[in-house]
Amino acid sequence: MALRESEKNFLALSVAPVFATRWLLPRLKNFYAQNPEINLSVIATPDLVNFRSDPFDVAIRMGHGHWPNTISKRLFTKRIVAACHPDLFEKNSGTFAIEELTKQPLIHNSSMKGLWLEWMSSAGVVPPNELSGIEVQGTAQVLEAISSGDAIGLVDLSFVGNDLDAGRLVLASEHVLSGDDGYFLTYPEATSEQISLQRFEQWIFSEVDPE
Repeated sequence: MALRESEKNFLALSVAPVFATRWLLPRLKNFYAQNPEINLSVIATPDLVNFRSDPFDVAIRMGHGHWPNTISKRLFTKRIVAACHPDLFEKNSGTFAIEELTKQPLIHNSSMKGLWLEWMSSAGVVPPNELSGIEVQGTAQVLEAISSGDAIGLVDLSFVGNDLDAGRLVLASEHVLSGDDGYFLTYPEATSEQISLQRFEQWIFSEVDPE
């Protein structure tokens, strides 16, 4: 059976806001250059998609990749790093021992409780029971806070690559917290033959750096 024209040329994508702004949208010009006939609708939302009731063909989700009745393919693994503004880094003579970070102004992500403790523990450092600092909501606010220059925050390395390359941010430590979870391209099994989806999948994996 031939696909409907809308299935060939249209794709509705749900994606987490920070993934959209920090990774996907800056790269979309490459997708349109290669696929000018496809109309891509990108909806940035923190809500998880229910493919049975929501009008989406595909989603990019953070997790372990196990969602019922879907095909999920890993884009990249979580890689959490401590980043800060270069000015703060230079105030400390250009280096931070992980133990010293407990004495620095830290940004805490309210949607990832305990991430600083997990990050420090994975580096072999016994953190205090509580870490002081400022709590913000979501990764986008963490990025905004550390870009202002006065605090250190934990972010996914994939979201700050351009800032590190341009010198807008620096790593406060070389330690990276990795895990089994990450960002996945996921879609219902029933839509796997959709031409626009196949084109998008081929393109997005061509944009992912090998880990």
